[in-house]
Amino acid sequence: MIKTRGKRKGKDASRLIEIYLGRNPDGSRNYYRETFHGTDRQAELREAELKTKFCNPSGPLKGAMYLSNFMDHWLDRLKGEIEDNSHQNYVNHVKRLKPLVGDLALYAITTTELQMRLKNQFNSLKHKTVKNIYSTLRAMLRAAVAEDRIPRDPTVGLKTPRRAGIPQEEPYALNKEELFRLLDVLPSYKHQAILRLIAVTGLRISEAEGLTWRNVDFTHNEITIRQATDIRKRELKSKTKSPAGQRTIRLDDETIALLKQHKKDQAVKSFLVFQENGRVLKYSSVAKALDRALKKAGLTHISPHDLRHSVASILLDSGESLSLVAALLGHANVGVTAAIYSHKLRKGESIIRAITNDNHEADKSADKRRESR
Repeated sequence: MIKTRGKRKGKDASRLIEIYLGRNPDGSRNYYRETFHGTDRQAELREAELKTKFCNPSGPLKGAMYLSNFMDHWLDRLKGEIEDNSHQNYVNHVKRLKPLVGDLALYAITTTELQMRLKNQFNSLKHKTVKNIYSTLRAMLRAAVAEDRIPRDPTVGLKTPRRAGIPQEEPYALNKEELFRLLDVLPSYKHQAILRLIAVTGLRISEAEGLTWRNVDFTHNEITIRQATDIRKRELKSKTKSPAGQRTIRLDDETIALLKQHKKDQAVKSFLVFQENGRVLKYSSVAKALDRALKKAGLTHISPHDLRHSVASILLDSGESLSLVAALLGHANVGVTAAIYSHKLRKGESIIRAITNDNHEADKSADKRRESR
């Protein structure tokens, strides 16, 4: 039973929750009583949880919700609203979180309890993966607040571990000399066209696989990225990962010539530039071809996505601006690029060189003044 105390209403109202526990040995009624501050809906959820705790040891009553229940509800609600890949990432994070915090009663979750339950649980994971798991947990519990299931967000103040047990890894990338070695051996392999395109443009493989002949401009040596693919389902999507992903990239003559020849050699004519029997090209086919080419070139194994990192790293090492690299990669802003390639930007220069250059310029100016006298 829930009784409102005082004249205040809504979230400011004070409510008394009474749970009947049966009769005492003397025959009097026994109650558990708790003063509660919150909305009617929140009070009802708290009452259901208390009834579960005191009156139904065999299982939760209808209306009571644990974090594991809300996780399932949240994932189900998101399905169809976000990209399949993003949804699958959330599913993977929830699988890791459920055994650790899924048994917590939703209403009673505290920041301290979350911090203690999760402490040292992800030491074997990469730092980026741990950050993403914590971000998923925050998104879930904020959704619970928005649905009025809990009065406050218990992740406020929840600290993501600064560093997991395995140090954060920098994106692996080929240097300029290694990239040219790879390009030299690519003509020996079936999927050389898509591999070269990724290696010289930094395209995501989903963007390369989503390229259509309509968006290849042989006159101006350009390609335009307008859509991508779902790699798992081998399906073409109607858009890129983000609006910034839609961009036009100028190609070198050799890559354009290779695409022209690739179009002539296609056994099955398709609107897709890269396909297998009219369908989106398998990721595994591209990855296997890259493995063989790397081995022939005497290079370390990398993934097709690492070719993208190679392009960015080589450009930054060459002194290109962050804005140019961000535009080429299709990042939403330069902040994204800076965060991913921060290790490339952490470069200093001895002050001696700067001083020497300044003195050298000053000496040159002084010499010119003396000569003009």
